Amino acid sequence: MSEVDFLVKLRDAACMVHDACEERLQTFGPPGVKDEKAGKNADIDMLKIPWVAATGSKGAYESADDQSNLEFQKLSTILGEHKGKMRIGPYFVWQFTNATKIGRKKSQ
Repeated sequence: MSEVDFLVKLRDAACMVHDACEERLQTFGPPGVKDEKAGKNADIDMLKIPWVAATGSKGAYESADDQSNLEFQKLSTILGEHKGKMRIGPYFVWQFTNATKIGRKKSQ
């Protein structure tokens, strides 16, 4: 395994630990510990975004690129505020590099 492969796997593992901690804090943490921006995320109705099944190098995911959709626009704005990736409910959500497409994958 090359050093780059190792660093990619280490980064992905760290993201998974971070996501798991955030989920536990959202569920069981005291109000002062919870994410202050969680209220914004509740405003997004992920069911109103037309998701399309896709497969990438890390497996199956769903993507959306309907820029005329209001929920897509809200999600895109919030992702921009979170450096292009975040957790919303059971999903890890990210913005593709070109910022015109959003992906989501259910966390395990």
